[in-house]
Amino acid sequence: MSAALVSPSEPSSRHRARALTPEGATAAAPPPGRRERIRAELAIAGLGVVLLLLLLRLHHLQVTQHEVWLERASKQRQRTETLPPPRGDVLIRDGDRLVPLCASVRAVSVFIAPQLLDDPTTAQRRRDEIAAYTPKTLRKRLGKMLPTRERALPKLAEILAVPAEQRDAFAASLRDRKAVCERIAVEIEAGGPRRARALAWLRPDRMGLLDQLAGILGLSASQRASAEARFRRGLGTWLARRVDPELGGRIDALRIHGVEVRDEPRRAYPFGSLASHVAGVVNVDGEGLSGLELLFDEELRGVPGQRHLETDNAGRVFVTENTHETPAQPGLSAVLTIDRTVQLALEEALDAAMEKWEPKAAWGVFVEVGTGRILAIASRPAVDQRDPGAAAADARRLRVLTDPYEIGSTIKPFVVAVCVDRGLTRFDEMIFCENGRFPVRGRRAIEDVHAYGMLSVAMVLVKSSNVGAVKLAFRLGNVRLAEGLRGLGFGTRSGVEMPGESRGSLRGLDRPSPVALSSVAQGYAMQANALQVALGYEALANGGILHRPQLVEEWRNAEGEVVRKNESTVVGRAVSEETALALRRPLGEVVRSGTARRAKIAEYDVAGKTGTANKAIGGRYSQRFSVLSFAGWAPADDPKVAFCVVVDHADRAKGARYAGSVAAPIATETVRRALPHLGVPPRSDDDD
Repeated sequence: MSAALVSPSEPSSRHRARALTPEGATAAAPPPGRRERIRAELAIAGLGVVLLLLLLRLHHLQVTQHEVWLERASKQRQRTETLPPPRGDVLIRDGDRLVPLCASVRAVSVFIAPQLLDDPTTAQRRRDEIAAYTPKTLRKRLGKMLPTRERALPKLAEILAVPAEQRDAFAASLRDRKAVCERIAVEIEAGGPRRARALAWLRPDRMGLLDQLAGILGLSASQRASAEARFRRGLGTWLARRVDPELGGRIDALRIHGVEVRDEPRRAYPFGSLASHVAGVVNVDGEGLSGLELLFDEELRGVPGQRHLETDNAGRVFVTENTHETPAQPGLSAVLTIDRTVQLALEEALDAAMEKWEPKAAWGVFVEVGTGRILAIASRPAVDQRDPGAAAADARRLRVLTDPYEIGSTIKPFVVAVCVDRGLTRFDEMIFCENGRFPVRGRRAIEDVHAYGMLSVAMVLVKSSNVGAVKLAFRLGNVRLAEGLRGLGFGTRSGVEMPGESRGSLRGLDRPSPVALSSVAQGYAMQANALQVALGYEALANGGILHRPQLVEEWRNAEGEVVRKNESTVVGRAVSEETALALRRPLGEVVRSGTARRAKIAEYDVAGKTGTANKAIGGRYSQRFSVLSFAGWAPADDPKVAFCVVVDHADRAKGARYAGSVAAPIATETVRRALPHLGVPPRSDDDD
């Protein structure tokens, strides 16, 4: 074998190599100093990479993003302040002049920034002393005070210049003195705004300053507590919004850095709550929340201005050549068609009815015959615009528009007018009224209050015969009656310049049912709002023309120049002129000798129709509570105003049984006061 040829005395090549290396070594060692050189080269290379990255970052910041950081730095030292514009006025007519229903007046708001607070009269020496401390010095000074309470509190009170009368309260506030001192030191060591906040926190008399400001502004206890809670957290807070400028002047005179008095116009109401539902309210920032203030918020608000200011690192404002201002543009003023005298008369008549009969609510509207201009519109309960939150939610609605109701017998003139206009009857036609009881298939018999036999169509209105009205409705049928009522403005919104208007409903005429038709003929199974009813009567009074209601007459700028004028708009012909003129006599007779005799007044002849409808409560008609209404126009033979007045949830147990004694006097008392103001002389004795 080949293995035998190898001499035992000669080691193999593998053994020879192992023999040439030192014991325990497997490779040749590098020369001394080479490892240190490699490490140095790696360190230099790493440092070069870091420097290269720093150079790239610097280039990125100073060259590539130069404009970005320049803009950011500029924003830190500049402040843009919004200048609120004066809100446009809402004006109404008072004779030949315009008076403000609500107006913008000068007011001020007070803002306090605790981090900037400085009271030079009491805190200057203490501020300078504490601000001079380094964090180390502060810890040392405060640390020396910790061993005993008796030694610590007087010394701390001395350094902080706590007044003698406040030292007991100050001592009670420092239960954990060590934690307090450490927190102060950490806050000041952080520097910047936190340092300023800590210095403000170290001034216990700032609460006294807050008390002083609260006293001047007349803040309530809750307002004072809310301001203090934010104040203690170092947060800026509004102490008061839109207060009397005289109060702002008193605070400005204190010259306290960190307390800012800003001009902010506020809403004023020269006539209190007059027409409050119409004008609406604004919030604390001057934004419309309801009524015209909401609907025309954009026109009334105006355009805010801006003031660009420079500030230092403490937030103090100073004037430079870069300080400039864009003035605010005042909002437009709305001139309403409302007449102050008519509005006041209506509201006082509603108040008297609310006090006498104690219903849930009452409302009414007066419009000018021939134009559809709204002269007065009101709802009760009233709302105080200076404190709208005090009113219940349902009291804030303008019920004339928002609350549709079953209009009862006030629908009968419209049924007669449509029937006459279609040639299906005449005012002198005699109708048998079934002696007060008329069976209708599928429902309880139609009944009258009195047993009437033969009545002319005109007397059907005067006596308010349900049987006569239903028989005329049957001649028309559902389709033609629905067409006639829609032509008079029912079942659709009128287009008045106010939010929240209901369109009403003619649901009873949507199907060919004699039961539903008989209900609609009596003012049930359909709904309308009071403005729709008033406009329907205005159409009958003016010769048959339906108008779109007008509430805003024109818009004016801050200089009083008219920039937009609204004209009266005709919707269309509702009934023929002949039919409309023929209705004046029977509706005048309703007041003279019919169901509205208590609406009769000596000064003027009034034409109208009462409506007494049982109120639907829980899906059933109540036998106790009613909706009482009266609609018509005045004077009867030469109409100038048309109206509709509603008393809701009238209680029969309190004597509020009939519209003629509850709702009608509201309208006629308003007529008695309004017409002389509108230039209509009372009738003389020779007119009888």
